Amino acid sequence: MKKYFISLEGQQTGPYTIEELKAMNLTNKYLVWTDGFNGWKNIQSVQELRESITKLPPKIENQKLPQISNSILSRIVLFSFLISASLFYYLGGFTEKNELMELYFGENYLYNTNLNSYESAPQVRMIIAGFSLLQGLLIGLLIYYVIKINMYKKLYLKL
Repeated sequence: MKKYFISLEGQQTGPYTIEELKAMNLTNKYLVWTDGFNGWKNIQSVQELRESITKLPPKIENQKLPQISNSILSRIVLFSFLISASLFYYLGGFTEKNELMELYFGENYLYNTNLNSYESAPQVRMIIAGFSLLQGLLIGLLIYYVIKINMYKKLYLKL
């Protein structure tokens, strides 16, 4: 009866009979040698063992995930800043104090003792600035994620 030796990643074991090898649940990564072979061969080359070999899928290559380039990121940041500045201008952030107070509190702000244009106008500007920056940031993040999603779609549609 023929005796076989097997090897996986340099670790040699054996000798085994064909029946013992069939019972071992071997994979296609094993090498085999027996008397009469010129050298070690892939276990799939032994006709008697082909049916009992578990074939492993190919090794997954380390795929690089798509990255957004720095130039695109800088454009997104610039666009977000421009959106923020435009919103700040549109909402009246650059107007004179009295006009700003009239814009947000109406003509009667002069008669309201709780509203002083020199104290309240900077607070209104801060609220406008915060709102404008937040909106610009949200729009920038939305653009970033749309670009990222499209990059992943292209990657996975290729697979």
